[in-house]
Amino acid sequence: GVELVSVEAKRGPEFLGFALHYLAKEKEINEVLLEAGSSLSGEMIQAGFIDELILYLAPILLGQDAKGLFQLPLLEDMSDRLSLNFFDIRTIGKDIRIRATINRPE
Repeated sequence: GVELVSVEAKRGPEFLGFALHYLAKEKEINEVLLEAGSSLSGEMIQAGFIDELILYLAPILLGQDAKGLFQLPLLEDMSDRLSLNFFDIRTIGKDIRIRATINRPE
């Protein structure tokens, strides 16, 4: 039940846009759940392809060498920041689950 599709585009917004367009138009898939590392998650946010975030916060502190949640190299100053709109916050066991949308600059 697996289909492999080959594309010319390299990793980045062009490839991500192609992949999402292919899923929507060719396969009629209008929802994609992304569970990825900080690089792909950051690329998807910076490309504007994320509609909703579901974040889990565990009661744990990690050191400075721990992997970040998102790699967002285009956000260099506070003026570049993306703000979130939290619309559901609840506890799941000892963790906190946050559902949020991203407020994009106009």
